[in-house]
Amino acid sequence: MIEGITASVIAALIVAIFVTVYRNTWVGAFIDLVFVSIGYSALRRRTGTQPSVKNFRKRLLRSLISDQSLVGFHKGQFGKSTSIAESKKWQTQGTKENMSLKPRMYLTFWPILILLRHGRAKRSVSFAQLSIHNLYQNNRIFVAQSASPNMSPVREPIIVSYRHSMAGALVLSATEPWNKITRSVVDAMIDPKNAWQNDDGGWRQVADDFNNSDLWASAYALKLLDKCLAANSPFSSEERSRAKHLISSTLEFIEIQWNRKHWSFGRLTPEEAAPTLYIDIVEILKKFKPEIDNECRLAFSAWLSLSGDLSDTYRQTLADIPVEQLYARMAYTFYLGEPHSKVWKVLFERLAQGDLSKLLSSDLAFAFDMSYGYTEDANKKIQPTSFVGG
Repeated sequence: MIEGITASVIAALIVAIFVTVYRNTWVGAFIDLVFVSIGYSALRRRTGTQPSVKNFRKRLLRSLISDQSLVGFHKGQFGKSTSIAESKKWQTQGTKENMSLKPRMYLTFWPILILLRHGRAKRSVSFAQLSIHNLYQNNRIFVAQSASPNMSPVREPIIVSYRHSMAGALVLSATEPWNKITRSVVDAMIDPKNAWQNDDGGWRQVADDFNNSDLWASAYALKLLDKCLAANSPFSSEERSRAKHLISSTLEFIEIQWNRKHWSFGRLTPEEAAPTLYIDIVEILKKFKPEIDNECRLAFSAWLSLSGDLSDTYRQTLADIPVEQLYARMAYTFYLGEPHSKVWKVLFERLAQGDLSKLLSSDLAFAFDMSYGYTEDANKKIQPTSFVGG
């Protein structure tokens, strides 16, 4: 009898330890990944089907979890399957950042934001946020430079990345709006003695002699500065006034870049770059620059066919990008810009018939978010339709 009681106690302790480890360490994420992978490979490339909303969400969630790194430099970050070449396209031309050691900030930001919004994959979200938190040293994120003239042969120099520091501050603010890191980053941004912003209103990507204004750094700056103006923010009236001034000058830069070249830069055409940047700043545009918001959506509409599908010209311009990525981004553009229209649903329905393995982690997050706006009936089939009306 005593042996039986002892065995029961030991068994209970083992179960309790396992549950604690599963819930609070990377082991749980690894176990989830194993079970997610089993039986999923057959589903992952299934195309041409008409899944229910519930099944579509399940596939998206599984894809997201499996795209999170569990070990290595990028441990906890999403975007494991994304190539260095893909990431390099989105860097400002001329920067010296070592791409193999570049944090996957954008690819991690959107999954965290969307999964938090819908209360899903909480363990993966916590793991990702911890990864971002651990990138900071003295409340800044440093990045390694690649080879350059007169570089020390002993060690690779590191520099502050304004762009990553601001993006990470946004990630961490998703669960604790004014944590120590986010507050420190914003304090540095609004301090006129610092040089994070250029005279043209755009924001620098990194703290070195390459100081060209960067569109995405400017987008992150806008979103952080807008948080300063919230009624519950801890900033003084003087700091709020400074934030308003910085928002105004940054928006001037954004507007000029739109008028000049529709946010294209480097090797990226407007068709590829503009919808993605719009997704990041649509809320800011609607609040401060509604006329630019309207111009953007008018331009994006010109890239659609009369039936609401992606036009042949648009696809040909971006022929090197999987069409699933194009559907995800363009659909989310209209989902955020015109949530009550039918435009985004036509594109979303076509996305659901495609190969989800072609999507980046940010695209998966976009699709996951749209699935909740598509219908309240999770059992409804996602079937392609034609666009009629506005």
